Amino acid sequence: MKRIINFAIVAMMMIVSSCAKDSDPILDTIPADAEVVSMINVNTSMTHLGIEISEEGIKYPESMKCVESILDMAVSKEDKKNFEAGLYAGMELVDLSRIAAFVSIEGDSYVTMILNEPELVEVKLEELCGKGEQIEGFTCYKEPEMGVIAIKNNQAWIVERVSKVAALKTELNKAAKNPISAKEDVCQLLSQEKDVKCVCSTRGLNLDVLGKDGLICWSSDFKQMGIVGELSAKKSDGSMLNIGNYMGSLDDKTLSQIPQNAIFALAIGIDSKVDWDALESLVTPMLDYGDKGLVDVMRPYIRSINGGVLLTIAPNVPLTKQNVQNVETWSVKFMAQMPQEKIDGAVTKIVSTIESDYGFALPRDGDFYVIPNPESPIKIGKYDDFFVMSNGATDTQSPNENIAKHVLSCHAAAVLNLKDMASVLGFVDGVNAKVLVEDEVVKIDLDVKLPDSLLSLIL
Repeated sequence: MKRIINFAIVAMMMIVSSCAKDSDPILDTIPADAEVVSMINVNTSMTHLGIEISEEGIKYPESMKCVESILDMAVSKEDKKNFEAGLYAGMELVDLSRIAAFVSIEGDSYVTMILNEPELVEVKLEELCGKGEQIEGFTCYKEPEMGVIAIKNNQAWIVERVSKVAALKTELNKAAKNPISAKEDVCQLLSQEKDVKCVCSTRGLNLDVLGKDGLICWSSDFKQMGIVGELSAKKSDGSMLNIGNYMGSLDDKTLSQIPQNAIFALAIGIDSKVDWDALESLVTPMLDYGDKGLVDVMRPYIRSINGGVLLTIAPNVPLTKQNVQNVETWSVKFMAQMPQEKIDGAVTKIVSTIESDYGFALPRDGDFYVIPNPESPIKIGKYDDFFVMSNGATDTQSPNENIAKHVLSCHAAAVLNLKDMASVLGFVDGVNAKVLVEDEVVKIDLDVKLPDSLLSLIL
């Protein structure tokens, strides 16, 4: 155990230090055919998380006191002290404002970094792992539980095991002839002033809309117990994927149906621009035989949707630890805008199928049919120009204007708010998450608040 902790100290020396320099030396050693390339600036990440590393040790912000208490229980005081001291000392040895990681076309993963003091790093590694072994031109230090650190000149790589060092050499030879740094669009994406950047090739994803030479891009910044990120996609012709060319926009009519007490809402704008064939080709492989049969039956009605699609979850009653897991506690509502004749056709099709299976006519509640369910009967019918399925209210008397104002005019949005469930969940004091789909970017914002102490986490 102590050897693993000591090895981790050196590894973390190489992962938690930084001083801004040009990224070319690292990108020059990554081949252009890499499937995934990512960069992380741990220095700015620590700053945004509110974590301070000094000679006295690691200081966590108030929002992470629970995390600190967990770490205190997981390791001894001596091991923690040695780890923090090694971490602080290592900040002078390594230049890691940009740690690079990549996945090769063969599927192997590598992490690489530039060493400020390669001789001193090797001395530390030799103290912990024994004398380095010369393999394929690298000085390698191995620890069975952690993997292998391979050093050459002033650069280090972390690989899974000794047998992968030869594969690393092959990747470097490929990079010498055709490096990822030669791809200007990739370099631009990886040079953003963000904590984390990641670029993924679409070669093996079979996404016609992007082409074989497209890119899926992610960038994000940390914040105290949270993250703010953006996801985008670049097509093979170099243009950005504009989601507005394939989806409609959310409007007040749809968003006004989100209940005031909703803990989750998913809204999608659909209009005539939707490529149903492409969408179905993506979804169908994930369905079982029965679901595929349902899609076949309902296809004419699904493809008639023109407007908003909405799924909401809200409590029917005040939440307690006793009732939070009960089905009848929750109101789940699905709504989809479509022409009146299609709503009537969809309701008739579903009701006739269920009545055939049940062997009796479904009861009515006003304009809605009621599907019997001992825990929570489901209503099916129409409200205004929406097809509706719900086990609770079929319309919204008190809409959630706070959610609506944040997602209006987006193409799609998902919002999760567990702030009011803190006393019920116990393990968390609040979770807020937003996913907003705009023209050329998907924006993600996540906040998590943990209890102040490990005791309250356990209780």
